[in-house]
Amino acid sequence: MSGPELMEVVEISDGEVVLRRSDSTQGSGEPLVSIRFSAEAQEILGGQAANLGKAMIASGLQMVANLFRQQQAEQDEAVAEEGEPAESAGPEDTAAPRHRLH
Repeated sequence: MSGPELMEVVEISDGEVVLRRSDSTQGSGEPLVSIRFSAEAQEILGGQAANLGKAMIASGLQMVANLFRQQQAEQDEAVAEEGEPAESAGPEDTAAPRHRLH
């Protein structure tokens, strides 16, 4: 794969919103995420079910992005700590945390 994969959030049928790959030649063609609202929920939402579904998927994607950033930061920190020379900790070393600018 060359570069980021493009995805789209679309309403594919009455009451169903999906996250799918923009390029249908990639993967199985099956939606990655699907949210379907019942007729009762659609009635309660007054025609806003598609907007709610899109917002729910966007929120989930943001959460996944945050998790990946957190994991990357933790991995970067672990690599940085492994690269530091081993020193014996004196009393002054344990009092203040170490900070590294990236």
